[in-house]
Amino acid sequence: MDIGAINRMMDMLRAQQSLDELSAWDAEPSQKEQDETRRRTEFELAGGDDSNRQIQF
Repeated sequence: MDIGAINRMMDMLRAQQSLDELSAWDAEPSQKEQDETRRRTEFELAGGDDSNRQIQF
């Protein structure tokens, strides 16, 4: 195997690693999504009902 082929294989491996890292990053929920999930969970635990958004006193 020549040096050029080895260099191309190494470049392809680095590119694949970068793609894998970006895919993992994209799969993580955004801060906004995390905040909305947390808000919804707290709302439901407090007895809230999204179909009837009234504050219960």
